[in-house]
Amino acid sequence: MTNLRSGLAGVVGAAGLFVLGCNSDSGGTPSQRPIDSTEATTAVNQHIDELIAGLAKSSAQMDTTDSTTVATDGANSIFSGSSCGGSSGSTSAIGDIPKSTTKALDEFLRKAATEAKEHVFREQLVESKDGNQVIYKVNPADACGANSTCVEKLTQNPVRFAVTANTDDSLNVSLLVGEARHTPATALLGSKEVSARVNLAEVIDTIRLFTDVEGQKNFPERLSGVLEVALEKRGENDFAISGSVIEKFDLLVGQAKGKPVAVTVQPSDPTWELTLNSATNTLGYSLNMGAIDGSVAGAAVCNDQCGTKEKTGTFSGHFGGYSLKTSVSKAATELNISNVGFGNDTSYVALDNDRLGSLDLNANNGRKYSMNFKKTAEGTLVTFEPALDIKLALMLNKLSDSMRVDMPSWLNDEIFEVMLGGATKPSVLVPAPICDSSGNATSKSQLKVVTGELTLSSKSLPGKVDVTAGMCLLPVDGTDSKANPISRFKAGTCQ
Repeated sequence: MTNLRSGLAGVVGAAGLFVLGCNSDSGGTPSQRPIDSTEATTAVNQHIDELIAGLAKSSAQMDTTDSTTVATDGANSIFSGSSCGGSSGSTSAIGDIPKSTTKALDEFLRKAATEAKEHVFREQLVESKDGNQVIYKVNPADACGANSTCVEKLTQNPVRFAVTANTDDSLNVSLLVGEARHTPATALLGSKEVSARVNLAEVIDTIRLFTDVEGQKNFPERLSGVLEVALEKRGENDFAISGSVIEKFDLLVGQAKGKPVAVTVQPSDPTWELTLNSATNTLGYSLNMGAIDGSVAGAAVCNDQCGTKEKTGTFSGHFGGYSLKTSVSKAATELNISNVGFGNDTSYVALDNDRLGSLDLNANNGRKYSMNFKKTAEGTLVTFEPALDIKLALMLNKLSDSMRVDMPSWLNDEIFEVMLGGATKPSVLVPAPICDSSGNATSKSQLKVVTGELTLSSKSLPGKVDVTAGMCLLPVDGTDSKANPISRFKAGTCQ
């Protein structure tokens, strides 16, 4: 199977243009019109060049150096004290991530576009045409080279691409696999947009054609869902890539072995979107993940430390979702992250429906917030709107004694809350570090409350840590590593 997968790399690269994700279109579907093979070949490759190669070129030109340092400088100062430009280099590494990512995207897209033009959409590969549809059949020898197993599999289960045309000059492309012509993916190619849709149940049926009976034993018992992805050209050097979960993702594995693992992801449209504008060196990103639910049999994850209830029970979890929206640009002095949230309800982990922990974010403030990072002479100013309220509950006393041998007692039944409120837009300052001649920080890590009030509380502690405007959150020296996390901090005069 390894050789087969290797030999099919060319076909996968071409098909990747249509199955790497997709974008839904709720508008009306244009009517179809006649098309011949010459137009189909020319038009498909033209759309690939205009959009795929265009995005590759634009992403390669992107320069987002130091686009996130306004945020990461402050984080480094708090957690590692390394914002003096010393040897750690963590800030510059974070700032370089967007650039390296766009370079990799450029290389992948160029390779996929080349594979599509060389191994799929060529006049010599036209198998049939009837005036309304053109079908291309992948040549096993071209795709597999000298790999005889690959050639045999592709001969038995041919891979085809069917192309039809619409009155708006867009093209419909369907991936057809096997003599039964399974259709795991379809695509729409226009002059300014390429979109695709993947049916996961069809994908599994397609993979079965190329997998022996023994290999199929490890296939999921259930896999379904419809995913979409789109690439849109919004202007010169301005592109957007988006993906959606159109129909619920549903996965079940291990059922036959008595150790089931199940995961579902609720639909969201779009689930994510990435925008790239190389003219302005701006990279935007938004995420709107639907609720995720999962369960796993204790027998699948437990070791000797587990008790009977864990070994025979089922662990489950619910994550309400995740959302955020941001945009970064080269050498930015300000960074805004909006619509941050963990869905519309409480997230939790449970054992046989008995909750072991739960998480709430801004439960009384719409379950979302925005935060702004701004570079100032004093350091990094972080402003929240409307507030920040995180509540984490732990109930690990419901686990077997054998699993709690080395756990701190405060994990048994605890509620932590971190609240920054008391103002329309509460804010904190991460002071710029004081550095010596060697580039080492000589000042202590601290967080200054500028507006509002920061409160840290724990159910098991007698009092709260209240940091009012003008005061700082400071570490408590000499605390035990297993001590309650809240006990490691105090309010005090900024140093």
